[in-house]
Amino acid sequence: MRASLTAFLHRGLSPHQFTPMSGAHLTLHRMAAPRRLIFRAPEGPPSVSYLFPFMAKPTVIAIGSLFVACFAASAMFLVHIAHPRVVGRAVTPDGVEACIVQECNWGPELFTTSFVYHKPGLEWRRFYYDHQDIYWGTARATLDTNAHVAVFYRGRSPAVTFHWDSEIYRMHRWNRTLTNAQWQMPASWNPDLPVYAHQ
Repeated sequence: MRASLTAFLHRGLSPHQFTPMSGAHLTLHRMAAPRRLIFRAPEGPPSVSYLFPFMAKPTVIAIGSLFVACFAASAMFLVHIAHPRVVGRAVTPDGVEACIVQECNWGPELFTTSFVYHKPGLEWRRFYYDHQDIYWGTARATLDTNAHVAVFYRGRSPAVTFHWDSEIYRMHRWNRTLTNAQWQMPASWNPDLPVYAHQ
């Protein structure tokens, strides 16, 4: 008899068992290129919820409105104090005009406040009040025509008493009384100008 020379290299294993079963041998669909993640920026300006995700939308709108209102108020105040201001004014029956004026110093000494007056046909004259004052919005003035006295109030308290016939000036906060003005202003001066402009 002739011996068979057929060799079974798989040593008893069926041919289909030669298919790799290890995870290291990926099939074609598992070896495909990974997907790329695409992040798209929001179109237009970012929304309120995008900027402040931890706040409710009405709260953010209220805070934003308050910020805008504060900014606008600050800008209006700076414009208001940018030039010398007449805080209070009184005109007597005989034509004497008296004013409290204030101007910003734009420094640590915030405001300079002065009392100025003039009689018809004469230059303005000035008394010192304060060169380190705080903001003074408005001053109420009363006239006693019998006694020839003008009183200017800061809030509810008298700040200045002025006898316009004798030119006696009293500053209440220091309880100080002066007769005749400390400075005479130039002929071109008026209460809308700085008090130091011509000194």
